[in-house]
Amino acid sequence: PLLDPHTHEGFMQQYGEFHQYPDLASRVQEALLSYAFKRELSRVSRHLPAQRVHEMVVPMTVAQKRAYAAVYQMYGHESTQPNWQNHLATKLRECCNHPLQMGIESISSAMRQGDIHPSLRRRAGESEESQEGRVLLETSGKLAFLGRLLPALKLQKRKVILLSQFAETLSLLEGGVLSPKGFYWERLDVLMAPEERQMAINRFNETDETFLLLSTFEAGAHGVDITPATTIIH
Repeated sequence: PLLDPHTHEGFMQQYGEFHQYPDLASRVQEALLSYAFKRELSRVSRHLPAQRVHEMVVPMTVAQKRAYAAVYQMYGHESTQPNWQNHLATKLRECCNHPLQMGIESISSAMRQGDIHPSLRRRAGESEESQEGRVLLETSGKLAFLGRLLPALKLQKRKVILLSQFAETLSLLEGGVLSPKGFYWERLDVLMAPEERQMAINRFNETDETFLLLSTFEAGAHGVDITPATTIIH
């Protein structure tokens, strides 16, 4: 046993100078093979299909681009403020998800009033609630894309996990896409009690109608067993 504490001294005498002798590195690796255990997915779960990765480039909407430029003008000159670059980068990332996520009242108001883009103004006979839903969907390229993708995945009977770094992104998705379409979904939150969290996971795992699980990366990082999932979006 080369790694046994009682024989560690002998191990170091034999292999301790491998940084000076390159050939010793391969000998160390060979010696450790009988002690190393590597689980390979293809051996543990042979019934699982091969992983397929699709990278989608989703363009920003015109309104989104204008909000992006406005944010850059608002925060891009704060070079004298500490951490201004990090603050700007965070705001721009939020804008790429959804302009309303930034929480900048002047931009949110301009979007709702149609000042960012004329197409966002309230149409004849349109209620305020309908306009709000339309603004939510039409001002984010990602939200509009998910509005088309998720129904297609549901028809294919997929079980989908959607991850985001920002909890507010998930809230906007709920209001702009999931609720209007009458979907059933679950959501994991870092503030949830362990029992409530497990109940949400169980409902997703066991209920066919609940095809979507929303989670932030932080909430879904530990203790999550979701074997029925077939698709992950992040």
